[in-house]
Order: sequence, then structure tokens, then C-alpha cells
Amino acid sequence: MGGSDLRGPPPRLFLILVTLARAGHDVAFSYSRSTAKLTRLASEAGGRTGTVAQAVEGADAVLLAAH
Repeated sequence: MGGSDLRGPPPRLFLILVTLARAGHDVAFSYSRSTAKLTRLASEAGGRTGTVAQAVEGADAVLLAAH
């Protein structure tokens, strides 16, 4: 998941990713214009950061968000 604007309420997709991470799924965040923001998002969601290749390697499912 790329970083999004979190000044308002958390986007639904972010809440879904947090729920998946809390349920024990490996959640990876990749690509953001701001490395610090990407790291913060991953930390808040209980996930990790990595390259796109690392994020999808061995994945059972991939969520792609674009705007």
C-alpha cells in the first residue's frame, strides 16, 4: 500500500490492513513519496516496509491502491 493523506479519518483500506496485521497476517507497505511516512504507516498498522518485489514475494493476496 502506498502512503495516503492521513490528515482526516483513516481511509477504509488502511483500517482493513490494520485488521489483517492484528489477525496475524504479514502486511507489507511499499512505495511512497516519503520514506518517513511509509515507515510511520507500516508501524501504525503493525506491518513492514519493503520494495514492491519484496512486498509481493510469496504473497497470497496483493492489495493495490491508486489515486
